[in-house]
Amino acid sequence: MGGPVDLDDLDWRRRPYDRTAAYGHSKLANLLFTYELARRLPADGPLAVAAHPGAPTPPVPGARWRTRPPSPARPSRRSGRCSSSPREGRTARAARRDRPGVRGGEFYGPRGFQQSKGHPKVVRSSPQSYDTSLQRRLWALSQDMTGVAFPV
Repeated sequence: MGGPVDLDDLDWRRRPYDRTAAYGHSKLANLLFTYELARRLPADGPLAVAAHPGAPTPPVPGARWRTRPPSPARPSRRSGRCSSSPREGRTARAARRDRPGVRGGEFYGPRGFQQSKGHPKVVRSSPQSYDTSLQRRLWALSQDMTGVAFPV
């Protein structure tokens, strides 16, 4: 994920910008926030779970991903499709409260090879995502930066 997330430099102003690392940090922040929210929600209330759809694949066998993101002046030549088919890629639906065994604070991903495709299952995230002090710091920082106090 591009190394540990730096909550003191979320906007990458004190270090050279690295889009791959920044993307990884944003995904880590999503997990940190979700795990903290799951801990704060009442046991009989809504669930907070995280999910990922699997690994993206080129739209055509042998095609390669473009190295730059698309823009209005330069549209993407890729489909953006994830490797899971609609039948397999129901990761978010699998994490609903009405599904047996779903608990808040879980992380779902495809059960296939390297979580690239397949039916959803509970998966592990990076060790840093389970750091409760980092989760609390991100929660507080989110409230400070947005000016929104979450009522949980």
